[in-house]
Amino acid sequence: MRQGYKACGRESLLRKSEFLKLAHGHLTVSQPNSPKKLVDLMQRVRLSGMAESMPLLSPTRRSAAQLSLSRIYSRSHSQFTGAAELLLILSHVEHRRVATLKQLGELFRLSVAEARLARALAAGLTPDEYADKHNISITTVRSHIKAALEKLEVRRMPDLVRIVLAIPAVR
Repeated sequence: MRQGYKACGRESLLRKSEFLKLAHGHLTVSQPNSPKKLVDLMQRVRLSGMAESMPLLSPTRRSAAQLSLSRIYSRSHSQFTGAAELLLILSHVEHRRVATLKQLGELFRLSVAEARLARALAAGLTPDEYADKHNISITTVRSHIKAALEKLEVRRMPDLVRIVLAIPAVR
């Protein structure tokens, strides 16, 4: 697999990162078992076109990050013409922004209520906590979950959360 990178002048950020390292044009992961996982994840995203993410821990295990990968398509003037390129976004879990209601609505045709619930689930709320917080019945929450699962074409709530967390928030 041919590896290339464009860091847009941000190479110094990667050199100081406790999760990813960029040395001599090669991107590596600080965790012992993660380099193979990263290569496998990159190949899956490149082949499927579906965004995915993987959790990362610092070597000291004091902080956590999320590495999100999305496939982008090169333009004719790109140095990797015709190849599938990947956008890698590294975000600290403590500072992570989740996709906006508008983004979720536009990407998956979620209603405002479904998008709000998807964001809350991605933030770690349970359906019962969400129902209590928003003063709605658990039956209503379950119907919103069911509708969101259908629109995202997944069967389980953890898959919905994984997809929502894999989408980089653009403001």
